Amino acid sequence: MISARPVSIGPGTGIGEYGGQMAHAIRRLKDEFHGVFGPETVEQFTRATRLDLATRFSVPADLTFFIHHFTRERLTAIAQADGLIEGDRSEVLVVCVHDAGRSPMAAALAEAPSHGPPTS
Repeated sequence: MISARPVSIGPGTGIGEYGGQMAHAIRRLKDEFHGVFGPETVEQFTRATRLDLATRFSVPADLTFFIHHFTRERLTAIAQADGLIEGDRSEVLVVCVHDAGRSPMAAALAEAPSHGPPTS
C-alpha cells in the first residue's frame, strides 16, 4: 500500500537524476503546487513515490506516468487534509467490515445526489 506521507529517504540530486519525461512531470507538479509546497517537497514526494512503485513496473514509460499520478494524488490529499487547498467536491468514505456488500450499495446511494460517481 502506498502511504500519503513520504518514506524517509536519503538526499537526491534533484530533477537531474530523472530522465526527460520525469523531469517534465516534476516541473508540472512544482507549477501546480507552487505556493502550497516548496520544490524540495515535491521532489521528495516524487522520489518516495518512485521508490514505492519501482518494483511494480518494468516499463519506464508506465512508471513515469504512475509516479506523476500518485505523487499528484499524495500532494493533493495532504494539502487538503492540512487545509492548504480545498477539494472540488465533498468526499465520503464508506467502509464495510463484514464483506456483506454494503459499501457498493452505500456508494451507489451517495452517487445520485452528488451528480457523479464516487472516486475510489
